[in-house]
Amino acid sequence: MAWFYVHGRKKRCFIVKNYRISLVEPFLRQVFMLRFRSVIETWSLRFQTFPFWSLHMKKNVFALSVAVALAGLAGAANAQEVPFLEGNTVTASDADSFVVNPDGIGHIQLVPYYSTQGSRNTLLNIINTDSDEGKVVKVRFRGARNSDDVFDFYVFLSPGDVWRARVYRDGETTKLESADNSCTWPLNFAADGGSAFQTSRVFNNLQTEVREGYIEILTAADIPKNADKDSLYTAIKHVKGVAPCTEAVIEASMQPLTTPPAALAAGFANPSTGLIAQWAISDVETKATTSGVATALLAVKGVGKTPALGNIVVAPQTNDAAPATWSAPAGAAIGTADPLFTFDTRDTSYFDYPDLSTPYLGNIAPAAQANAVSSALAVTEVINEFATVDADLQTDWVFSLPTRRYGVTIDYTGGANGRPIARVNGDSEYFGGLTQAALDTTGAAPAIVINVETKLFDDEENTASSSAIVSPGTPVRSSIRGEVNVFSFNKAPEDSLLGAVIAAQNMKTTIGSNVVKSGWATVGLKEQGTVTAGNNTGLPVIGYATVGSAGNAMSFTWPHRYNRAVK
Repeated sequence: MAWFYVHGRKKRCFIVKNYRISLVEPFLRQVFMLRFRSVIETWSLRFQTFPFWSLHMKKNVFALSVAVALAGLAGAANAQEVPFLEGNTVTASDADSFVVNPDGIGHIQLVPYYSTQGSRNTLLNIINTDSDEGKVVKVRFRGARNSDDVFDFYVFLSPGDVWRARVYRDGETTKLESADNSCTWPLNFAADGGSAFQTSRVFNNLQTEVREGYIEILTAADIPKNADKDSLYTAIKHVKGVAPCTEAVIEASMQPLTTPPAALAAGFANPSTGLIAQWAISDVETKATTSGVATALLAVKGVGKTPALGNIVVAPQTNDAAPATWSAPAGAAIGTADPLFTFDTRDTSYFDYPDLSTPYLGNIAPAAQANAVSSALAVTEVINEFATVDADLQTDWVFSLPTRRYGVTIDYTGGANGRPIARVNGDSEYFGGLTQAALDTTGAAPAIVINVETKLFDDEENTASSSAIVSPGTPVRSSIRGEVNVFSFNKAPEDSLLGAVIAAQNMKTTIGSNVVKSGWATVGLKEQGTVTAGNNTGLPVIGYATVGSAGNAMSFTWPHRYNRAVK
């Protein structure tokens, strides 16, 4: 068996003499026959089990593969591959909504911004605070312009485990590396300098387009305790500080979901809460550093909003084509609400799943899932401070819209004559109507632009002549351009603290003719979708303000404060 990489994902091939048989679209091809030394065995592609002649295959691992296959076949001779399961016969999902957990623990963690601009590194820590069960965690980095997938993989966290990594520049290439002993899938992809971010889906395939963005961290399944030496739990559980990361066992488990018994045999249970994540962006030359905690989304149930179990949403980490039903057009998709996929402009691969629209709350449509996440994050107003009182003091505000992708996105070449065009999901309650947003193609690169209203307040609410007046004066018209936007106050963004380039703007703070060097501001947000007219529910935004000096290690990170609509 040989391995190669496509779009940064490990893909399997069996090498038999001079013939290569690529494992693609498992269920659609169902069964293939392999002849080896006059022995014919029938293998179900649904489970992509290992060939029995592998020199590294132990009998007990082979038994595990067969057990997974038989579990999937039990009671369902033609079991379909599905992007989610509501249970595994022992546990079942019972979550019906999401909330932002101010205490920072959740099923999903969202890091609002990463950057490798200039000499900046981004550090990421993910912690499983669950002391009983392991977790299968999907990590996806998305670009700042259009939320394009630039890098994704799985981390297997045993109970109480921590995974640490850094994202950095190696010449023109952005890479992720980690010396951590926790299991990943693909195995060890981050070791020895790490692996490069991918440019195949970003604007003009440019390396510069993957240097900024945000991070999704999603618990795809729990891994319950299992003392069997060939269980998934044993394969990822640390022994004397090192997880065995048994490749054959992990490979046997990371197959397309089919039935609850198959999920149970693979070692998966419904995902529970327990994740926390922290990040830091550090300029390795100037030592200027900003840091913070990720936004935690908690899947909850009932009026009391108590923590609940989500759907199992594990998918293979391969480039093989996912079933067409997962991204079917005209609202028929069962796996994603991403309009770039559901408009049938691009086939999806297994590695595209799960995303934030893959159903996590029982048997709902992907658009409803995306709306549920957006509802938890939606705010009508962002409030924070700024300070630029001398040449060295700088302030950047970060705005990230992690669900905008599921309402409107840019198809870079889908328009007339290969020009950019907006793809819109009309079922999005926050972005589907585009009442104030538009695709702007006038610049060097296209951008989805959402107008916002900014109000500025100085420190004293006085004029320069000391005659007391009421500020803030006239509202300032500004906009959010891209999935992640950085407002740099009274400074060119590339010269400011975060050095943002892709989606950034200089916020010149004036009241009348007076430059306001410190104070506070509000950014008003209005939904762009299909909610009842006059009932502004805001937009799903997360972020923070960072204040400091680019030439000084001291800086401050202040989470945004928000006003929200009454729901």
